[in-house]
Amino acid sequence: MNGVALPWNLNDPVGSTVPPRAYRSPVRQDAALRTRTALLDAAETAFAANGYTRVRIADVARTAGVAVNTVYTSVGGKPELVKAIVDRYVDHAVVQAALAHVNDSPSAEQLVADLVAGVRSSYEVTLQPASIVIDAARDDPTLSAVRDAMTTPFQDRLRRVAARWIALSGSPATEDAVFDRFWFFLGYDAWNTLTSFDWSWDERERWTARQLSSALEELRSGR
Repeated sequence: MNGVALPWNLNDPVGSTVPPRAYRSPVRQDAALRTRTALLDAAETAFAANGYTRVRIADVARTAGVAVNTVYTSVGGKPELVKAIVDRYVDHAVVQAALAHVNDSPSAEQLVADLVAGVRSSYEVTLQPASIVIDAARDDPTLSAVRDAMTTPFQDRLRRVAARWIALSGSPATEDAVFDRFWFFLGYDAWNTLTSFDWSWDERERWTARQLSSALEELRSGR
């Protein structure tokens, strides 16, 4: 046995060097989850209504019905609240499925319709938290990485769709040119502007599909 490292001390009849198994009460875990959810709901509502800089942790705590210290121990300060708000949308089923069917679009025209519809369905869930992150990153540089981690995969996906549109349409346009038009009409700023008009989601989708189709047709025809 010399030179063999053992996971516990054989001379100790109770194996005191083995860490005791932590007990996690299901009731306490459920209560902690409910508290965290209430905090994130309160923070998201406050950030969306008042902007990142105007929101105080005390405001979030009051809305959630907890002590200020509970916010910090459960989630953290304002940057951590923003990160946690984004995290809970990352694996949302609607977001995951939003652009999946674009790969099967049989024509360039149908691809545009499917793309706009997919972005619309995703934004119905994510536009508010996305806007919160963008606003927060302007005032808190530590959140720039969170904003980029949210934006870059979306832009990369649009670039792949741009390449597919070129293949389907036979357009001589560059991928960058198509992407620029995609981002102009489908990026966060565009849909936040449409939201400020108080248009319905159907109106936003129809208008965007028409305008994007027109812009792409000009690109395809070289006008």
